[in-house]
Amino acid sequence: MFTTPKSILLVEDCPIDREMVERALSHDRLFNGSICCVDTLAEAIRELDSKDYDAVLSDLNLPDSRKLDTVSKLVDATDLPIVVLTCDSMDIGVNAIRLGASDFIPKSDIDKVLLSKAIAFSIERYNINRSLHDSNSQLEKANQRLQKLCQTSYEFVDDVSHEFRTPLTVIREFASLIKEGIDGPINNKQSSRLETLISRTDDLARMVDDLLDSSRLRSELITVSRRDNAITPVIENVLELVEQDARRKQIQLNIADVPDEMFAFCDSEKLGRVLTNLVTNAIKFTQPGGKILIKAECSDSPWNHTLSVIDNGPGISKELASKIFSRFQQGETLNESRSSCHGFGLGLSIANALSKLNLGKLTLESKIGHGSKFSIHLAGTSLSSKLSAFHETVLDSSNCKQLVALNVETRKTESPDSRDPQQGCLEKFLNDQLGAEALILERTPGQFRILFGMTDSNPRVVVDMLEAAWSVATVDTPKSAQSVKFAVSDTSCLESKDQFLGWATCQITDACDHDSRTPAWCRVKRSSQCKTTY
Repeated sequence: MFTTPKSILLVEDCPIDREMVERALSHDRLFNGSICCVDTLAEAIRELDSKDYDAVLSDLNLPDSRKLDTVSKLVDATDLPIVVLTCDSMDIGVNAIRLGASDFIPKSDIDKVLLSKAIAFSIERYNINRSLHDSNSQLEKANQRLQKLCQTSYEFVDDVSHEFRTPLTVIREFASLIKEGIDGPINNKQSSRLETLISRTDDLARMVDDLLDSSRLRSELITVSRRDNAITPVIENVLELVEQDARRKQIQLNIADVPDEMFAFCDSEKLGRVLTNLVTNAIKFTQPGGKILIKAECSDSPWNHTLSVIDNGPGISKELASKIFSRFQQGETLNESRSSCHGFGLGLSIANALSKLNLGKLTLESKIGHGSKFSIHLAGTSLSSKLSAFHETVLDSSNCKQLVALNVETRKTESPDSRDPQQGCLEKFLNDQLGAEALILERTPGQFRILFGMTDSNPRVVVDMLEAAWSVATVDTPKSAQSVKFAVSDTSCLESKDQFLGWATCQITDACDHDSRTPAWCRVKRSSQCKTTY
Protein backbone atom coordinates (compact mmCIF):
# COMPACT_ATOMS: atom_id res chain seq x y z
CA MET A 1 0.00 0.00 0.00
CA PHE A 2 1.29 3.44 -0.92
CA THR A 3 1.88 6.10 1.73
CA THR A 4 0.09 9.36 0.92
CA PRO A 5 2.16 12.56 1.14
CA LYS A 6 1.92 14.59 4.36
CA SER A 7 3.56 17.78 3.16
CA ILE A 8 3.50 19.15 -0.41
CA LEU A 9 5.20 22.21 -1.85
CA LEU A 10 3.00 23.71 -4.59
CA VAL A 11 4.78 26.06 -7.01
CA GLU A 12 2.08 27.89 -8.99
CA ASP A 13 1.69 31.61 -9.78
CA CYS A 14 -1.79 31.40 -11.32
CA PRO A 15 -4.45 31.89 -8.59
CA ILE A 16 -7.07 29.91 -10.51
CA ASP A 17 -4.80 26.89 -11.04
CA ARG A 18 -3.55 27.08 -7.45
CA GLU A 19 -7.09 27.10 -6.12
CA MET A 20 -7.98 24.16 -8.39
CA VAL A 21 -5.12 22.07 -6.98
CA GLU A 22 -5.93 23.00 -3.37
CA ARG A 23 -9.60 22.16 -3.92
CA ALA A 24 -8.74 18.81 -5.49
CA LEU A 25 -6.54 17.89 -2.54
CA SER A 26 -9.04 19.11 0.06
CA HIS A 27 -11.77 16.94 -1.51
CA ASP A 28 -9.40 13.98 -1.70
CA ARG A 29 -10.36 11.67 1.19
CA LEU A 30 -6.86 10.11 1.15
CA PHE A 31 -5.06 13.39 1.75
CA ASN A 32 -4.88 14.90 5.23
CA GLY A 33 -1.55 16.68 4.99
CA SER A 34 -0.47 20.29 4.50
CA ILE A 35 0.17 22.37 1.39
CA CYS A 36 2.63 25.24 1.13
CA CYS A 37 2.08 27.49 -1.89
CA VAL A 38 4.69 29.76 -3.50
CA ASP A 39 4.56 31.86 -6.68
CA THR A 40 8.14 31.76 -7.97
CA LEU A 41 11.00 29.32 -8.43
CA ALA A 42 13.25 31.37 -6.16
CA GLU A 43 10.72 31.12 -3.32
CA ALA A 44 10.41 27.38 -3.93
CA ILE A 45 14.17 26.88 -3.63
CA ARG A 46 14.24 28.89 -0.37
CA GLU A 47 11.42 26.75 1.02
CA LEU A 48 13.19 23.54 0.06
CA ASP A 49 16.34 24.74 1.83
CA SER A 50 14.50 25.59 5.06
CA LYS A 51 11.75 22.96 5.42
CA ASP A 52 11.08 19.28 4.78
CA TYR A 53 8.55 18.20 2.18
CA ASP A 54 7.45 14.87 0.74
CA ALA A 55 7.07 16.08 -2.84
CA VAL A 56 7.07 19.12 -5.12
CA LEU A 57 4.08 19.91 -7.36
CA SER A 58 5.12 22.58 -9.85
CA ASP A 59 3.85 24.50 -12.85
CA LEU A 60 6.35 24.93 -15.70
CA ASN A 61 5.77 28.58 -16.52
CA LEU A 62 6.65 30.82 -13.58
CA PRO A 63 7.55 34.51 -13.36
CA ASP A 64 11.26 33.70 -12.98
CA SER A 65 11.51 30.48 -15.00
CA ARG A 66 9.98 29.07 -18.17
CA LYS A 67 9.09 25.60 -19.41
CA LEU A 68 11.68 22.83 -19.04
CA ASP A 69 14.24 25.14 -17.43
CA THR A 70 11.98 25.02 -14.37
CA VAL A 71 12.38 21.24 -14.18
CA SER A 72 16.16 21.39 -14.58
CA LYS A 73 16.52 24.00 -11.81
CA LEU A 74 14.24 22.11 -9.42
CA VAL A 75 16.12 18.86 -10.05
CA ASP A 76 19.38 20.66 -9.24
CA ALA A 77 17.87 22.15 -6.08
CA THR A 78 16.31 19.06 -4.48
CA ASP A 79 16.34 15.28 -4.33
CA LEU A 80 12.58 15.14 -3.71
CA PRO A 81 10.17 13.67 -6.27
CA ILE A 82 8.91 16.39 -8.62
CA VAL A 83 5.47 16.19 -10.23
CA VAL A 84 5.00 18.63 -13.10
CA LEU A 85 1.68 20.33 -13.91
CA THR A 86 1.39 20.64 -17.68
CA CYS A 87 -1.05 21.79 -20.28
CA ASP A 88 -2.37 19.10 -22.59
CA SER A 89 1.00 18.53 -24.32
CA MET A 90 2.18 14.97 -23.75
CA ASP A 91 5.61 15.73 -25.25
CA ILE A 92 6.43 18.35 -22.62
CA GLY A 93 5.55 15.94 -19.83
CA VAL A 94 7.71 13.19 -21.32
CA ASN A 95 10.64 15.59 -21.74
CA ALA A 96 10.20 16.72 -18.13
CA ILE A 97 10.57 13.11 -16.95
CA ARG A 98 13.70 12.74 -19.09
CA LEU A 99 15.16 15.76 -17.28
CA GLY A 100 14.52 14.21 -13.87
CA ALA A 101 10.87 14.80 -12.95
CA SER A 102 9.09 11.84 -11.36
CA ASP A 103 5.80 12.30 -13.21
CA PHE A 104 3.50 14.83 -14.87
CA ILE A 105 -0.24 15.56 -14.56
CA PRO A 106 -2.17 17.55 -17.18
CA LYS A 107 -4.10 20.39 -15.52
CA SER A 108 -7.24 19.35 -17.37
CA ASP A 109 -7.20 16.04 -15.47
CA ILE A 110 -6.73 17.41 -11.95
CA ASP A 111 -10.45 17.25 -11.08
CA LYS A 112 -10.74 13.76 -12.59
CA VAL A 113 -8.08 11.96 -10.53
CA LEU A 114 -7.28 11.35 -6.89
CA LEU A 115 -4.46 13.85 -6.84
CA SER A 116 -2.92 12.60 -3.60
CA LYS A 117 -2.87 9.05 -4.93
CA ALA A 118 -1.20 10.20 -8.15
CA ILE A 119 1.41 12.06 -6.11
CA ALA A 120 1.86 8.99 -3.87
CA PHE A 121 2.47 6.84 -6.95
CA SER A 122 5.07 9.35 -8.10
CA ILE A 123 6.79 9.29 -4.71
CA GLU A 124 6.84 5.49 -4.69
CA ARG A 125 8.19 5.36 -8.23
CA TYR A 126 10.81 7.92 -7.29
CA ASN A 127 11.86 5.88 -4.25
CA ILE A 128 12.09 2.69 -6.33
CA ASN A 129 14.18 4.42 -9.00
CA ARG A 130 16.43 5.91 -6.36
CA SER A 131 16.83 2.52 -4.70
CA LEU A 132 17.71 0.99 -8.07
CA HIS A 133 20.19 3.78 -8.71
CA ASP A 134 21.81 3.23 -5.31
CA SER A 135 21.95 -0.53 -5.93
CA ASN A 136 23.49 0.02 -9.35
CA SER A 137 26.05 2.37 -7.84
CA GLN A 138 26.95 -0.21 -5.21
CA LEU A 139 27.21 -2.93 -7.85
CA GLU A 140 29.38 -0.66 -9.99
CA LYS A 141 31.71 -0.02 -7.06
CA ALA A 142 31.79 -3.74 -6.23
CA ASN A 143 32.59 -4.55 -9.87
CA GLN A 144 35.37 -1.99 -9.87
CA ARG A 145 36.82 -3.52 -6.70
CA LEU A 146 36.58 -7.02 -8.21
CA GLN A 147 38.22 -5.84 -11.43
CA LYS A 148 41.00 -4.25 -9.42
CA LEU A 149 41.46 -7.44 -7.38
CA CYS A 150 41.50 -9.54 -10.56
CA GLN A 151 43.99 -7.21 -12.18
CA THR A 152 46.13 -7.30 -9.04
CA SER A 153 46.06 -11.11 -8.99
CA TYR A 154 47.02 -11.29 -12.67
CA GLU A 155 49.85 -8.82 -12.12
CA PHE A 156 50.98 -10.80 -9.08
CA VAL A 157 51.10 -14.06 -11.05
CA ASP A 158 52.90 -12.30 -13.88
CA ASP A 159 55.47 -10.73 -11.53
CA VAL A 160 56.05 -13.95 -9.59
CA SER A 161 56.44 -15.94 -12.80
CA HIS A 162 59.04 -13.56 -14.17
CA GLU A 163 60.87 -13.41 -10.82
CA PHE A 164 61.07 -17.21 -10.74
CA ARG A 165 62.50 -17.51 -14.23
CA THR A 166 65.80 -15.73 -13.55
CA PRO A 167 66.98 -17.93 -10.64
CA LEU A 168 65.73 -21.06 -12.42
CA THR A 169 67.79 -20.16 -15.47
CA VAL A 170 70.86 -19.56 -13.30
CA ILE A 171 70.40 -22.90 -11.48
CA ARG A 172 70.03 -24.80 -14.74
CA GLU A 173 73.01 -23.16 -16.41
CA PHE A 174 75.36 -23.74 -13.47
CA ALA A 175 74.19 -27.36 -13.14
CA SER A 176 74.85 -27.87 -16.85
CA LEU A 177 78.33 -26.34 -16.56
CA ILE A 178 79.22 -28.60 -13.64
CA LYS A 179 77.86 -31.65 -15.47
CA GLU A 180 79.97 -30.81 -18.51
CA GLY A 181 83.09 -30.82 -16.31
CA ILE A 182 83.91 -27.12 -16.60
CA ASP A 183 85.01 -27.02 -12.95
CA GLY A 184 86.71 -30.41 -13.04
CA PRO A 185 85.82 -34.03 -13.67
CA ILE A 186 82.77 -35.63 -12.00
CA ASN A 187 81.86 -39.27 -11.50
CA ASN A 188 78.82 -41.08 -12.90
CA LYS A 189 76.81 -40.77 -9.69
CA GLN A 190 77.36 -37.01 -9.59
CA SER A 191 76.46 -36.74 -13.27
CA SER A 192 73.22 -38.63 -12.67
CA ARG A 193 72.25 -36.37 -9.80
CA LEU A 194 73.01 -33.26 -11.83
CA GLU A 195 70.88 -34.70 -14.63
CA THR A 196 68.02 -35.07 -12.14
CA LEU A 197 68.57 -31.49 -10.95
CA ILE A 198 68.42 -30.17 -14.52
CA SER A 199 65.31 -32.23 -15.25
CA ARG A 200 63.49 -31.00 -12.15
CA THR A 201 64.52 -27.42 -12.91
CA ASP A 202 62.99 -27.79 -16.37
CA ASP A 203 59.81 -29.19 -14.77
CA LEU A 204 59.63 -26.20 -12.44
CA ALA A 205 60.19 -23.79 -15.34
CA ARG A 206 57.32 -25.42 -17.23
CA MET A 207 55.11 -25.12 -14.14
CA VAL A 208 55.87 -21.40 -13.98
CA ASP A 209 55.02 -21.08 -17.69
CA ASP A 210 51.76 -22.99 -17.11
CA LEU A 211 50.83 -20.70 -14.24
CA LEU A 212 51.47 -17.63 -16.38
CA ASP A 213 49.61 -19.04 -19.38
CA SER A 214 46.62 -20.01 -17.23
CA SER A 215 46.44 -16.50 -15.79
CA ARG A 216 46.63 -14.90 -19.24
CA LEU A 217 44.00 -17.22 -20.67
CA ARG A 218 41.57 -16.48 -17.85
CA SER A 219 42.11 -12.74 -18.27
CA GLU A 220 41.79 -13.10 -22.08
CA LEU A 221 45.17 -11.45 -22.61
CA ILE A 222 46.39 -14.07 -25.08
CA THR A 223 45.77 -13.11 -28.69
CA VAL A 224 45.78 -15.43 -31.67
CA SER A 225 47.00 -14.98 -35.25
CA ARG A 226 45.68 -17.76 -37.49
CA ARG A 227 47.22 -18.36 -40.90
CA ASP A 228 47.84 -21.22 -43.31
CA ASN A 229 50.91 -22.84 -41.73
CA ALA A 230 52.95 -25.91 -42.61
CA ILE A 231 52.79 -28.68 -39.99
CA THR A 232 56.29 -30.12 -40.48
CA PRO A 233 58.27 -27.09 -39.15
CA VAL A 234 56.08 -27.05 -36.04
CA ILE A 235 56.85 -30.71 -35.32
CA GLU A 236 60.56 -30.18 -35.95
CA ASN A 237 60.70 -27.23 -33.56
CA VAL A 238 58.94 -29.24 -30.85
CA LEU A 239 61.37 -32.13 -31.30
CA GLU A 240 64.31 -29.83 -30.62
CA LEU A 241 62.72 -28.85 -27.31
CA VAL A 242 61.80 -32.32 -26.02
CA GLU A 243 64.29 -34.77 -27.51
CA GLN A 244 66.80 -34.24 -24.70
CA ASP A 245 64.15 -35.08 -22.07
CA ALA A 246 63.21 -38.21 -24.02
CA ARG A 247 66.83 -39.25 -24.36
CA ARG A 248 67.45 -38.63 -20.67
CA LYS A 249 64.60 -41.01 -19.82
CA GLN A 250 65.63 -43.49 -22.55
CA ILE A 251 62.30 -43.10 -24.37
CA GLN A 252 62.15 -43.72 -28.11
CA LEU A 253 60.58 -40.70 -29.83
CA ASN A 254 59.41 -41.29 -33.41
CA ILE A 255 57.59 -39.30 -36.09
CA ALA A 256 55.33 -40.95 -38.63
CA ASP A 257 55.64 -39.66 -42.18
CA VAL A 258 53.89 -36.30 -42.41
CA PRO A 259 51.78 -35.99 -45.59
CA ASP A 260 53.44 -33.81 -48.21
CA GLU A 261 52.30 -30.19 -48.29
CA MET A 262 50.25 -30.61 -45.10
CA PHE A 263 49.10 -27.13 -44.07
CA ALA A 264 46.65 -26.17 -41.33
CA PHE A 265 44.82 -22.95 -40.52
CA CYS A 266 46.24 -22.10 -37.12
CA ASP A 267 48.54 -19.97 -35.03
CA SER A 268 51.75 -21.99 -35.37
CA GLU A 269 53.15 -20.70 -32.07
CA LYS A 270 50.02 -21.83 -30.18
CA LEU A 271 50.06 -25.18 -31.98
CA GLY A 272 53.71 -25.65 -31.02
CA ARG A 273 52.92 -24.98 -27.37
CA VAL A 274 50.08 -27.52 -27.38
CA LEU A 275 52.20 -30.17 -29.07
CA THR A 276 55.10 -29.50 -26.69
CA ASN A 277 52.76 -29.90 -23.74
CA LEU A 278 51.40 -33.22 -25.02
CA VAL A 279 54.82 -34.69 -25.79
CA THR A 280 56.23 -33.49 -22.46
CA ASN A 281 53.30 -35.12 -20.65
CA ALA A 282 53.84 -38.34 -22.59
CA ILE A 283 57.52 -38.37 -21.61
CA LYS A 284 56.64 -37.67 -17.99
CA PHE A 285 54.17 -40.56 -17.66
CA THR A 286 55.86 -43.13 -19.91
CA GLN A 287 58.24 -45.59 -18.30
CA PRO A 288 61.94 -45.64 -19.28
CA GLY A 289 62.39 -47.64 -22.45
CA GLY A 290 58.89 -46.73 -23.66
CA LYS A 291 57.86 -45.35 -27.04
CA ILE A 292 56.15 -42.15 -28.18
CA LEU A 293 54.88 -41.56 -31.71
CA ILE A 294 53.92 -38.21 -33.27
CA LYS A 295 51.54 -38.77 -36.16
CA ALA A 296 49.84 -36.39 -38.63
CA GLU A 297 46.73 -37.40 -40.60
CA CYS A 298 44.17 -35.87 -42.94
CA SER A 299 40.42 -36.49 -42.58
CA ASP A 300 37.04 -35.37 -43.92
CA SER A 301 35.72 -33.93 -40.65
CA PRO A 302 35.22 -30.18 -40.06
CA TRP A 303 38.79 -30.34 -38.79
CA ASN A 304 40.67 -31.66 -41.83
CA HIS A 305 43.94 -32.34 -40.06
CA THR A 306 44.81 -34.32 -36.95
CA LEU A 307 48.10 -34.24 -35.08
CA SER A 308 48.40 -37.06 -32.52
CA VAL A 309 50.80 -37.96 -29.72
CA ILE A 310 50.64 -41.70 -28.99
CA ASP A 311 52.45 -43.35 -26.07
CA ASN A 312 52.60 -46.83 -24.55
CA GLY A 313 52.42 -45.52 -21.01
CA PRO A 314 50.09 -46.61 -18.19
CA GLY A 315 46.95 -45.19 -19.79
CA ILE A 316 44.17 -43.12 -18.22
CA SER A 317 40.98 -44.37 -16.60
CA LYS A 318 37.57 -43.40 -18.02
CA GLU A 319 36.77 -41.50 -14.85
CA LEU A 320 39.90 -39.36 -15.10
CA ALA A 321 39.65 -39.02 -18.88
CA SER A 322 36.27 -37.29 -18.52
CA LYS A 323 37.83 -34.43 -16.54
CA ILE A 324 41.45 -34.51 -17.65
CA PHE A 325 41.14 -31.18 -19.54
CA SER A 326 39.84 -29.34 -16.46
CA ARG A 327 42.10 -27.10 -14.42
CA PHE A 328 44.13 -28.67 -11.59
CA GLN A 329 43.53 -32.23 -12.82
CA GLN A 330 46.48 -34.61 -12.91
CA GLY A 331 47.04 -38.20 -13.88
CA GLU A 332 49.16 -40.71 -12.00
CA THR A 333 51.64 -43.25 -13.26
CA LEU A 334 51.36 -46.90 -12.31
CA ASN A 335 54.84 -47.47 -10.99
CA GLU A 336 56.01 -44.04 -9.88
CA SER A 337 54.92 -41.93 -6.97
CA ARG A 338 52.83 -38.89 -7.63
CA SER A 339 55.57 -36.62 -6.33
CA SER A 340 57.98 -37.65 -9.08
CA CYS A 341 55.56 -36.32 -11.71
CA HIS A 342 54.35 -33.36 -9.75
CA GLY A 343 52.76 -30.28 -11.28
CA PHE A 344 49.88 -27.84 -10.98
CA GLY A 345 47.58 -29.87 -13.20
CA LEU A 346 47.21 -26.92 -15.57
CA GLY A 347 49.03 -28.25 -18.63
CA LEU A 348 46.19 -30.08 -20.37
CA SER A 349 43.61 -27.40 -19.55
CA ILE A 350 45.95 -24.84 -21.15
CA ALA A 351 46.50 -27.11 -24.16
CA ASN A 352 42.73 -27.49 -24.54
CA ALA A 353 42.17 -23.72 -24.33
CA LEU A 354 44.95 -23.00 -26.84
CA SER A 355 43.47 -25.60 -29.22
CA LYS A 356 40.12 -23.79 -29.09
CA LEU A 357 41.89 -20.51 -29.83
CA ASN A 358 43.16 -22.26 -32.96
CA LEU A 359 39.56 -23.20 -33.93
CA GLY A 360 40.47 -26.78 -33.10
CA LYS A 361 39.77 -29.30 -30.40
CA LEU A 362 41.75 -31.70 -28.23
CA THR A 363 40.61 -35.30 -27.75
CA LEU A 364 41.81 -38.31 -25.78
CA GLU A 365 41.67 -42.03 -26.44
CA SER A 366 43.09 -44.19 -23.67
CA LYS A 367 42.84 -47.51 -21.91
CA ILE A 368 44.46 -48.52 -18.65
CA GLY A 369 47.63 -50.46 -19.35
CA HIS A 370 47.61 -49.72 -23.10
CA GLY A 371 48.81 -46.12 -23.33
CA SER A 372 47.11 -42.92 -24.48
CA LYS A 373 46.49 -41.03 -27.69
CA PHE A 374 46.02 -37.26 -27.51
CA SER A 375 44.89 -35.70 -30.78
CA ILE A 376 44.85 -32.07 -31.90
CA HIS A 377 42.18 -31.53 -34.56
CA LEU A 378 42.82 -28.56 -36.86
CA ALA A 379 41.11 -26.85 -39.77
CA GLY A 380 42.67 -27.23 -43.20
CA THR A 381 43.36 -24.43 -45.63
CA SER A 382 40.14 -24.73 -47.62
CA LEU A 383 37.47 -22.10 -47.01
CA SER A 384 34.84 -24.72 -46.13
CA SER A 385 37.14 -26.23 -43.49
CA LYS A 386 37.87 -22.84 -41.91
CA LEU A 387 34.19 -21.88 -41.81
CA SER A 388 33.12 -25.26 -40.40
CA ALA A 389 35.76 -25.11 -37.67
CA PHE A 390 34.80 -21.52 -36.79
CA HIS A 391 31.13 -22.50 -36.52
CA GLU A 392 31.84 -25.60 -34.41
CA THR A 393 34.33 -23.91 -32.10
CA VAL A 394 33.05 -20.34 -31.69
CA LEU A 395 29.51 -19.78 -32.96
CA ASP A 396 27.98 -23.07 -31.83
CA SER A 397 29.18 -22.56 -28.26
CA SER A 398 28.07 -18.92 -27.99
CA ASN A 399 24.71 -17.20 -27.62
CA CYS A 400 25.09 -15.00 -30.67
CA LYS A 401 21.98 -14.39 -32.75
CA GLN A 402 23.42 -12.18 -35.46
CA LEU A 403 26.22 -12.75 -37.95
CA VAL A 404 28.32 -9.82 -39.08
CA ALA A 405 30.70 -9.52 -42.03
CA LEU A 406 33.20 -6.69 -41.67
CA ASN A 407 35.36 -5.39 -44.49
CA VAL A 408 38.73 -3.84 -43.66
CA GLU A 409 40.98 -2.52 -46.38
CA THR A 410 43.84 -0.14 -46.92
CA ARG A 411 43.21 2.61 -49.42
CA LYS A 412 45.58 2.59 -52.37
CA THR A 413 48.36 5.15 -52.17
CA GLU A 414 49.13 7.50 -55.02
CA SER A 415 52.45 5.81 -55.72
CA PRO A 416 52.15 2.07 -56.34
CA ASP A 417 55.69 1.54 -55.05
CA SER A 418 55.16 3.33 -51.75
CA ARG A 419 54.29 1.11 -48.79
CA ASP A 420 53.00 2.46 -45.51
CA PRO A 421 54.94 0.76 -42.69
CA GLN A 422 51.80 0.83 -40.55
CA GLN A 423 49.96 -1.39 -43.03
CA GLY A 424 52.15 -4.30 -42.00
CA CYS A 425 50.76 -3.94 -38.47
CA LEU A 426 47.12 -4.01 -39.56
CA GLU A 427 46.68 -7.77 -39.24
CA LYS A 428 48.23 -7.80 -35.76
CA PHE A 429 46.01 -4.87 -34.80
CA LEU A 430 42.87 -6.76 -35.91
CA ASN A 431 43.92 -9.88 -34.02
CA ASP A 432 44.64 -7.88 -30.86
CA GLN A 433 41.33 -6.01 -31.00
CA LEU A 434 38.89 -8.74 -32.04
CA GLY A 435 40.55 -11.69 -30.33
CA ALA A 436 39.65 -15.33 -30.79
CA GLU A 437 35.93 -14.72 -31.28
CA ALA A 438 36.35 -13.52 -34.88
CA LEU A 439 37.43 -15.22 -38.09
CA ILE A 440 39.92 -12.94 -39.84
CA LEU A 441 40.76 -13.83 -43.44
CA GLU A 442 43.05 -11.85 -45.73
CA ARG A 443 41.49 -11.85 -49.19
CA THR A 444 44.16 -9.78 -50.92
CA PRO A 445 47.20 -7.94 -49.51
CA GLY A 446 45.83 -5.20 -47.27
CA GLN A 447 42.19 -6.35 -47.52
CA PHE A 448 40.53 -8.44 -44.81
CA ARG A 449 37.05 -9.91 -44.44
CA ILE A 450 36.11 -10.55 -40.82
CA LEU A 451 33.23 -12.72 -39.62
CA PHE A 452 31.91 -12.72 -36.06
CA GLY A 453 28.73 -13.22 -34.08
CA MET A 454 26.85 -10.73 -31.90
CA THR A 455 23.85 -10.80 -29.56
CA ASP A 456 21.61 -7.79 -30.09
CA SER A 457 24.13 -4.98 -30.41
CA ASN A 458 24.50 -2.76 -33.44
CA PRO A 459 27.58 -3.90 -35.41
CA ARG A 460 28.34 -0.24 -36.03
CA VAL A 461 29.62 -0.20 -32.43
CA VAL A 462 32.43 -2.56 -33.46
CA VAL A 463 33.34 -0.33 -36.41
CA ASP A 464 33.46 2.73 -34.15
CA MET A 465 35.64 0.84 -31.67
CA LEU A 466 38.08 -0.26 -34.37
CA GLU A 467 38.29 3.22 -35.88
CA ALA A 468 39.00 4.78 -32.48
CA ALA A 469 41.59 2.14 -31.57
CA TRP A 470 43.31 2.43 -34.96
CA SER A 471 43.50 6.21 -34.57
CA VAL A 472 45.22 5.75 -31.21
CA ALA A 473 47.57 3.09 -32.61
CA THR A 474 48.59 5.37 -35.48
CA VAL A 475 48.55 8.67 -33.59
CA ASP A 476 52.12 9.44 -34.72
CA THR A 477 51.29 8.74 -38.38
CA PRO A 478 47.95 10.40 -39.20
CA LYS A 479 48.17 9.34 -42.84
CA SER A 480 48.21 5.71 -41.73
CA ALA A 481 45.00 6.23 -39.76
CA GLN A 482 43.32 7.68 -42.83
CA SER A 483 44.57 4.90 -45.08
CA VAL A 484 42.43 2.16 -43.50
CA LYS A 485 38.68 1.84 -43.97
CA PHE A 486 36.41 -0.21 -41.66
CA ALA A 487 32.87 -1.01 -42.82
CA VAL A 488 30.06 -3.51 -42.15
CA SER A 489 29.46 -5.28 -45.46
CA ASP A 490 26.52 -7.49 -44.44
CA THR A 491 24.63 -9.06 -41.55
CA SER A 492 22.48 -12.15 -41.20
CA CYS A 493 20.56 -14.11 -38.59
CA LEU A 494 22.29 -17.25 -37.33
CA GLU A 495 19.81 -20.02 -38.11
CA SER A 496 21.80 -23.19 -38.78
CA LYS A 497 25.24 -24.41 -39.75
CA ASP A 498 24.27 -24.78 -43.43
CA GLN A 499 22.83 -21.28 -43.48
CA PHE A 500 26.03 -19.90 -41.92
CA LEU A 501 28.24 -21.77 -44.41
CA GLY A 502 26.24 -20.43 -47.34
CA TRP A 503 26.15 -16.86 -46.12
CA ALA A 504 29.81 -16.84 -45.04
CA THR A 505 31.03 -18.37 -48.31
CA CYS A 506 29.25 -15.68 -50.27
CA GLN A 507 30.75 -12.99 -48.02
CA ILE A 508 34.30 -14.23 -48.45
CA THR A 509 34.09 -14.90 -52.19
CA ASP A 510 31.74 -12.00 -53.03
CA ALA A 511 29.58 -14.50 -54.93
CA CYS A 512 26.09 -13.39 -56.01
CA ASP A 513 22.92 -15.43 -56.31
CA HIS A 514 22.96 -15.15 -60.09
CA ASP A 515 26.63 -16.04 -60.40
CA SER A 516 27.00 -19.45 -62.01
CA ARG A 517 30.18 -20.03 -60.02
CA THR A 518 28.29 -19.89 -56.74
CA PRO A 519 27.45 -23.37 -55.37
CA ALA A 520 23.75 -24.21 -55.46
CA TRP A 521 23.59 -24.73 -51.70
CA CYS A 522 25.04 -21.25 -51.22
CA ARG A 523 22.43 -19.65 -53.49
CA VAL A 524 19.55 -21.41 -51.78
CA LYS A 525 20.58 -20.62 -48.25
CA ARG A 526 21.14 -16.92 -48.92
CA SER A 527 17.45 -16.46 -49.58
CA SER A 528 16.58 -17.24 -45.95
CA GLN A 529 18.91 -14.78 -44.28
CA CYS A 530 17.54 -11.74 -42.46
CA LYS A 531 19.73 -9.04 -43.91
CA THR A 532 20.35 -5.57 -42.54
CA THR A 533 22.46 -2.97 -44.30
CA TYR A 534 24.49 -0.37 -42.42
